[in-house]
Amino acid sequence: MYLFGSADPSAVNSTGLTARDIAEFRLHDAVAAELSSNPRSVSAVAADVAGKRQPNYFCNSPLDRATELRTNTAWLKDASAANSTVYILFVQLDLVIQKAGCAEDPIIRPQRFTYHEVKSILESRKPPVVFLGIERAAGSDLPPKDKCLKHAWFAIDVDLSEEELHRLSPDGQLMSIHPRILKLTRSEASIAGHARSILVWHDRYRFCPTCGAATETKDAGYKRVCVNQDCRSKTGL
Repeated sequence: MYLFGSADPSAVNSTGLTARDIAEFRLHDAVAAELSSNPRSVSAVAADVAGKRQPNYFCNSPLDRATELRTNTAWLKDASAANSTVYILFVQLDLVIQKAGCAEDPIIRPQRFTYHEVKSILESRKPPVVFLGIERAAGSDLPPKDKCLKHAWFAIDVDLSEEELHRLSPDGQLMSIHPRILKLTRSEASIAGHARSILVWHDRYRFCPTCGAATETKDAGYKRVCVNQDCRSKTGL
């Protein structure tokens, strides 16, 4: 049972989440509205819920995953080095973030890097690179028709020391994604959650389960293929 008015709405638990954060994540829309700074009536909340309930916290990505582009190596090569491309960075699966706004602002955001900022890491560490998708056109659920206008997003996971991370991003800091991902906006939580789930897979499954040989990434990070040409996994079984 929730008791309103008796608790400090700004109070946080050990992971930095307020009661409103938890209520929103658990889809208790009426409770979240009551705990917000501008509470609305339950009837108004019920009307909103009926019209636009979000299935879960991670379903509001602004990216189109563009499956058809994952095997287009020429486009991916150009997109990965484009000036408009965004990279998000994980260090041993912890997200690199930057505080948004003033110190009192609880919202945090993933640090966005350009290709030129992470180029040295890509060339020296050769980490798995995951293509996350392309930004949808403004005011539309569809990506731009012109491939040249598509702003691509990628994610990488590397092992960096504190000094290396500071040189790369003086304002950056690491965030363990569980459960602090709830401090990201819904859209950025969707992107970060998608990216980390695939990077975790790459981290844990580096070897072929059939023959034990190493595997390599294909299809922009969505496939791992055994390098052993005699492996039975190559026969389609």
